[in-house]
Amino acid sequence: MCGRFSQNGEEMRVAIHGERFAFQFQKNFNLAPSQRAGVIFPRGEEIVGEGFRWGFIPHWAKENPKVKPINARVEGITTSPLFRGAIGGRRCLVPASGWYEWKTENGGKQPYRIIRQKEKPIYFAGIYAHAEPGGEATDTFAIVTREASSELTFVHNRMPVVVPDDLLGEWLDTKSDRFRSILEKPLLTGFEFYPVDRRMNTPAFNGPECLRPLPDSL
Repeated sequence: MCGRFSQNGEEMRVAIHGERFAFQFQKNFNLAPSQRAGVIFPRGEEIVGEGFRWGFIPHWAKENPKVKPINARVEGITTSPLFRGAIGGRRCLVPASGWYEWKTENGGKQPYRIIRQKEKPIYFAGIYAHAEPGGEATDTFAIVTREASSELTFVHNRMPVVVPDDLLGEWLDTKSDRFRSILEKPLLTGFEFYPVDRRMNTPAFNGPECLRPLPDSL
């Protein structure tokens, strides 16, 4: 699964279908469910970036649901009544500088930060929806997840689907079925992980300290 991630607030230059787009989202070192995060998605012929709330509400929801999934498992996503409309035509990229998973160690939960080698940007495969539950307009998203690659199973058995840099446009292309190959492709590799401060457990702990390895892990 993916329950926390970070966006570093720096300007991003993203290559999509041979064109370069610039985005800059609010800095958040400990991004938690129900908070807003920057997402990248197509609007007509444009590629735009906006802040959507993390916790999926389907477009057909008339009332505010008690459960708002933050993750959508790749297994069955194309047939799920909850997600199939979004995976078919409302796909987004969720940029991240890293994400966090918790592992039981020494009688407690130890958070780990996961990054790409050389701290390259990460682009999660996401789905989004515009809904008006209770008459209040809201835009929400979920992150697509799958089984973890062998290099990350030490930390957790699930991970986000990470879209390779050269396939970002394929994921966003709502006129094509080629996005399915991203769900079926071998996992992108080249990740690193390290333990971080246990204060990560609370979203109120939100600063550069979230990114720092524990001293004894260096």
